[in-house]
Amino acid sequence: MLGLLLTVPALRRRAVRRLAGTAFEAAPRPRRHSWGHAVVTWPDGTSREGWLRAADGMDYTADVVTQTALRLAGGGARPGAYTPTAAFGPDLAEAAGGEFLLD
Repeated sequence: MLGLLLTVPALRRRAVRRLAGTAFEAAPRPRRHSWGHAVVTWPDGTSREGWLRAADGMDYTADVVTQTALRLAGGGARPGAYTPTAAFGPDLAEAAGGEFLLD
């Protein structure tokens, strides 16, 4: 029903104005690190399982994109379509500020 009401332009504009004026309190960070499960395979075929720890998840994502762009601009990738990790290996995660914690 609400979706149908928001198809009326005047009601939609009013709802957008009210939502834009909403103030939210800052919440404390729920945790100090973001975690990701990782399976690392080296060129010799050795494989280990563990965790990747990074500071803020959004900052880490931006850092991975930046490191990938810098490496691509430097000509460090072979031709083709690859994920960043497939193209540059696990050291990309470390260069972006991540830390591997392996068993």
